[in-house]
Amino acid sequence: MLAVAAAVTLAWAAAAGVAAVADARPDGTMAGAGAASSGSATPGAGGGLVGRGFAGADPRRLPADVEQRWERDLGPSGPAAFVEVVGDRVVIARGAADDAESTVVTAVGLGTGAVLWEWTAAAPARQVDALAGGRGVLVVAVAGQLIGLDAATGRSRWTLLPDSGVVTSDVRLLAGTDFVAIPTPGGRAAVAPIDTGLIAGAFDGPTIGTDHAGSWFVRRGSEIVRYDLTGGWSPAEVVAADVDGDAVAAVTGGVVSSGPDGWASTIDSLMRPARPVAATTVGDVPTANALVSTADRSFVAAGPGVVVGASIEGAVVTAGWSRVGVLMSTHPTVRGSLVMVSSRGGRALTLHDGRTGDTVAALTLTPGALDSLQIVGNGLLTKRTSSTGARLAAVDLDGAEVWSLVDVDAVAVGDGVVVAVRRSSDGSLTVHALG
Repeated sequence: MLAVAAAVTLAWAAAAGVAAVADARPDGTMAGAGAASSGSATPGAGGGLVGRGFAGADPRRLPADVEQRWERDLGPSGPAAFVEVVGDRVVIARGAADDAESTVVTAVGLGTGAVLWEWTAAAPARQVDALAGGRGVLVVAVAGQLIGLDAATGRSRWTLLPDSGVVTSDVRLLAGTDFVAIPTPGGRAAVAPIDTGLIAGAFDGPTIGTDHAGSWFVRRGSEIVRYDLTGGWSPAEVVAADVDGDAVAAVTGGVVSSGPDGWASTIDSLMRPARPVAATTVGDVPTANALVSTADRSFVAAGPGVVVGASIEGAVVTAGWSRVGVLMSTHPTVRGSLVMVSSRGGRALTLHDGRTGDTVAALTLTPGALDSLQIVGNGLLTKRTSSTGARLAAVDLDGAEVWSLVDVDAVAVGDGVVVAVRRSSDGSLTVHALG
């Protein structure tokens, strides 16, 4: 599944204590309100999908309804590996019908459903995954290799082999840039233009933030450095010095840190030692083990068993909300960020509005639930169950279910469109564009 580094889990941040930022089955019919098609969609109870808003939001948008635009039968196929929207293309990978050791990748036009090209990978579908997409290129992992496919033609633009000095998994498109970050065995992220795959350089440490417009902030010892990737790769620039807190987050105008000596900030004092802030604790967090920026000068602080939303102005930190649990990830939306919190020993996962702490969704922890979860700029898709069976529900940022799909094997979200893949009992694969 594609991922953008503006929506990151804490594990991807590379170093303990430092967080990176921004950072649906029997034969049925798939129909939007009043539209006949193949599968089934159910209108939600209400709510609305928000428009553009925060510039750093995930660019994908859920549509307001799921009326069918087109349908394309791809014929007998093996299991679907992935479906992704890349620009004006829908790219679907599935096992070859007559060869379990091959995977067929097909591109169809997002507007028409017409088949544009096919490409065959010499690997079973379980070894093929889409990792990153942007600028007309889809980065695909094939049995340990990284391949940059031209989404317009299906031709391979570049290949990175497993012995290229990088880890060919967990590749991320760096939001606001033309670059992908590729992990290395040493923990640093190599950075390459997505259109060439040629390594341009590497971050000097773990990422702690981004302005969503091309700048990425990295911790390098006691310094915070900024990589401006708007015009290509360039050397790091030191933007904050003498930052000694164990947890650091980049916010608008500087950084905020937390460590054994308390809370400090470089707001309005870049390149000078971080100053103490007017807080010995932030909410219920005396010392944070992770800080993650959510938007502007707001951030979340994670302490032992508690997550707190806060903001900073000058030397004053104000705590806004608090939730019991463990901070798992943040996801940029048009309203700022959704914050995922785990509680009850990992038996419960909830998504909260990063501004208010309000619960937007409680995630159903059933088999495959997290695999089907997609958080986009104006809401999320999540698997839900009821007495009538499982469905893939679209939920807006107010927590209202807007519509749902059933009988779907794989799904991708574009800008105001949902692409669903359904496998019939005879082994045929059908693609539907909805919205």
